[in-house]
Amino acid sequence: MKYIYKTICPKIKEESSFFECLNAIGILENCKWKTMFDSYIDVLHKYGNGPSEDEKNKKCLLKEMGYSFHDPKDYKGYALLKRGSHYYAFVHGILYGIINPEYLDPFEEYEMYIKDFHYDYQYNILKHENTSTSTFQYSNPNPNGNLSEDCSIRAISHSLNINWHEALDQIAIVAYKMNRIHLNHIEVIEKVLEINHFIKHKPLANVLNVYQFSKKIKDLQGPVLLYTGKNHITCLKKINGEYKIYDAWDCSRERAYAYFTLEKEEMEKGYLDRIVIHPVYKEGIIYKQEGNKVYVSFEDQDRILGLSWVLEHCDIIK
Repeated sequence: MKYIYKTICPKIKEESSFFECLNAIGILENCKWKTMFDSYIDVLHKYGNGPSEDEKNKKCLLKEMGYSFHDPKDYKGYALLKRGSHYYAFVHGILYGIINPEYLDPFEEYEMYIKDFHYDYQYNILKHENTSTSTFQYSNPNPNGNLSEDCSIRAISHSLNINWHEALDQIAIVAYKMNRIHLNHIEVIEKVLEINHFIKHKPLANVLNVYQFSKKIKDLQGPVLLYTGKNHITCLKKINGEYKIYDAWDCSRERAYAYFTLEKEEMEKGYLDRIVIHPVYKEGIIYKQEGNKVYVSFEDQDRILGLSWVLEHCDIIK
């Protein structure tokens, strides 16, 4: 088969298998990179997958776009071909992609995916028990309740008091502008935090776990984002004078690395003018804050509430 190099996004910084898949589908669909990138983000929104779960995301994307596995024997039309971990757009006998197949294992055979055939994929959704402790508050904003590789989305959701979808959208916008396909890339996450007025700090000590770290930062205020263990970021919030981990799993024994805090100006603003969704009084707006008290104007009345209680029981919209 004849091979022609073709990419719908020449500026992309990661030529991964997942990008090859998006690229090949984009060629077949005759669409621009922004369209394919948006389709990828739509898949994350719908299935609640983590950005690093490439294989699961590829399956979901193929399903959403109507591609299914098919016997490649003697097929001459349009198809998505996979050889090893590489993807190509197959158009009337010509392969389009970014990796010359001559450099691949000659014994690897092609898999073919053709549009308009239905294929039923099964997704294993991991659930996590609500096992909150004195230092850990179980909180999983993932819309499907998945315990997936979406820690950056969860951490930003918790720290900014926005929902999972809004956090994903913030990350996606930055990733697209930076020509990144991996939304969990450290440059993307740190840029999102910078935009939201977070400052990066070096680790407090050479050897501290997250529990020990939480005790060392008791004089801070506001949310803290922390790199922990291997390729994980979590959020800590101050409740009743103590910082607790807000996450889908307890990482208190993991090693603590660099962390992020809000700029002083943002801290001084506190929660003024934030919208509060109260479980009883519904929507209100914070018009005054004094220490651990917030003054909230609801439709029928004003209420003075404890900030710790509000953070734990209400939704706060930025």
